[in-house]
Amino acid sequence: MVKSIKYILPLFLLSLSSVLYGQQVPYYATSYRIFSPAVFNPAITGSIDYARITFTANVNGSHEAQILNGDGRLLKSKNKRWQATDVVSYSNFGVGGYAFHDQGDSLINFGAAASFSYHIPITQDGLSFLSVGLSGKGIYSKHITNAEHPDTATNHKDIFTPDLDFGLYFYSAHFYAGISTTNILSNPQNSGFPPELINTLSRQYFLTTGYKIILSRRRAILLEPSILMNIGLSSTGQSSLHYHPALKLYYKNSYIGSYLNNLDNMSFFLHVQTPWFYVGTYVEFPWSGDIIWYNGNLNLELSIGIILGRKHAQVPVYKYW
Repeated sequence: MVKSIKYILPLFLLSLSSVLYGQQVPYYATSYRIFSPAVFNPAITGSIDYARITFTANVNGSHEAQILNGDGRLLKSKNKRWQATDVVSYSNFGVGGYAFHDQGDSLINFGAAASFSYHIPITQDGLSFLSVGLSGKGIYSKHITNAEHPDTATNHKDIFTPDLDFGLYFYSAHFYAGISTTNILSNPQNSGFPPELINTLSRQYFLTTGYKIILSRRRAILLEPSILMNIGLSSTGQSSLHYHPALKLYYKNSYIGSYLNNLDNMSFFLHVQTPWFYVGTYVEFPWSGDIIWYNGNLNLELSIGIILGRKHAQVPVYKYW
């Protein structure tokens, strides 16, 4: 465990030095990057051996956003045994999808996607996989007038954009890493789109990695540092790299942690999971240096999900550790 910390901690601390704003769609709700990462990497679709459906929404904040997503691994066969329950084996195919609504100061985005993945076993124990995923999606963007700045009203037409996302993902009992690109077909810089739409529809690249450090195997307690990196293009055509480190503390299948979304805010999250459902909350406070305060700009998000086919899982997820 000490050796693991030796290699991971410097990378985790390095990420704190450069945290910038991202422009991907959907941008809000922020917590889907923690609770539903398959939204930005379709290869993560079906990487857990049960199906799940999650609804995440902003409860309080400057933006309105809701995301409904789900994914699961397709069943391959059901073999009757002498046991009281059936033993189920899974295919290599995962399916999923999501729908979202994201409203900012001058733009409303509605979108939906269908995702497909293929998982290739790397080891014979069935705990390490390399998956490839593809999503087909459509985004409808509508301009609105900012009530506080009516002079910013525009005559831009509403736009519907079909697109594709692609990803690769390696995962095992202790380590995971994924790379993905979204908005593969989009080229808004050459389409005469307004700057705010170019920012949201430009191609994005994501890299995520994390490692589980076992603190107590008997009590199923572990620490998971991770990093989400995003490269995107601005309306000027310049690229920028954004770092978002996170830290989770697990107890069995539940966890608490912190996610650094940007340098102006500090965020915390909680995820509690039972055999049949789970709930999560994400809260983001303004902060300055080492001082956190509440000034009315609190961003609060809630997430709730149901677990389908949990009886098919061979063992509880935390037993894989």
